[in-house]
Amino acid sequence: MPARPTRFLINDRDGAKADFEESITLDPKLIQSRVKLASVHMELGNITDTFGDFEAALAEDPTDPDIYYHRGQVYFIAGELDKALDDYTKSSELDPAFIFSHIQKAVTLYRQGKTAPSMAEFRRVLKQFPDRSEPYNYYGELLLAENRFGDALEKFDKAVEIEAKK
Repeated sequence: MPARPTRFLINDRDGAKADFEESITLDPKLIQSRVKLASVHMELGNITDTFGDFEAALAEDPTDPDIYYHRGQVYFIAGELDKALDDYTKSSELDPAFIFSHIQKAVTLYRQGKTAPSMAEFRRVLKQFPDRSEPYNYYGELLLAENRFGDALEKFDKAVEIEAKK
């Protein structure tokens, strides 16, 4: 098989789609190719194929937390917050160390109008990941939206402090 030229074009969705499809042909068990193909299908506006890619990935490995996280992102963007919350919860259960599932779960609760549970979730995430800047930053944004400017500034300052130590 002749080597294909490497693509480095930004926004080459069709090229990315072809590459991920080829990757799946070469190794059907490679979950990340299916997850990334779902993202390309989402960008192309093909929701049916997007969810078909997620289902194919789940058929290969129903315990991969990344599948649930990315499908949760699609549900979140589509405004299907209950489904997004379910997927973020499943992802965080399968991989408790993946911080973004926890953060997105808290953000989704907030978007559902569940402010107190969202804040409680953020406080839990801060305890679980005290040395990570991301939850402080996202929690700060939530506090800012709630007009709690002093509390928001405190969280943003903490995020900056953590990043400065890196």
